[in-house]
Amino acid sequence: MSDGPICIELSLAPTATQFQPGHSIRLQVASGAHPHIARNPGTGELLTQSTEMVTADQTIFHDTSRPSCLSLPVV
Repeated sequence: MSDGPICIELSLAPTATQFQPGHSIRLQVASGAHPHIARNPGTGELLTQSTEMVTADQTIFHDTSRPSCLSLPVV
């Protein structure tokens, strides 16, 4: 587990959509997607041995020392 900012680069499955003028998108960052993805108890224990769950927090930084970006290719 990390106590400070870390860099994460994600590659998502290919998808496509067409945006009309004035449309917008939203980026949603979440701790999980149960039941689609197995739960992460957040304790560092093995999933099969964990007896408690810990709330996870995410912070997206966006400043000069900790830049963030969402890159969407245009085809």
